[in-house]
Amino acid sequence: MLNRTADFQLAIGITMRQGHGGGAGLIITELTKVERRIENSPRMRLAYAGSDAMLVEMTDLVEAVHDFGTKIALQLTAGLGRQADVIETATPPVSCSPLPSYADPSVICHALTREEIQELVGGLCGCVGTGSNRRI
Repeated sequence: MLNRTADFQLAIGITMRQGHGGGAGLIITELTKVERRIENSPRMRLAYAGSDAMLVEMTDLVEAVHDFGTKIALQLTAGLGRQADVIETATPPVSCSPLPSYADPSVICHALTREEIQELVGGLCGCVGTGSNRRI
């Protein structure tokens, strides 16, 4: 499994060491998913914010960035939706309703159920709540 947080840390470490740390006001990370069950995007593996391990690593990253006097923003996402690549029609992209996929209009997206929407909202709220409780 990829260690996405190590990628974050490596990129920021390289940037800071090259002398850009004094001029950076805000670093924005790549997309970070709040769920793993609803949407499957095999070509675009995103970091997952819902694990305890990721939370510990992101806390370390935030502290390191703050040590340079820089702010950091973690981009939380529910997923890629209709813009996700279509590899298999057995796992179509998801959307608010059964709409054609952008990548392959012949594939109809999976319409989110109320329960799935609640899970996505809960994932976003949970990540935000956990991060603010830890002051990151």
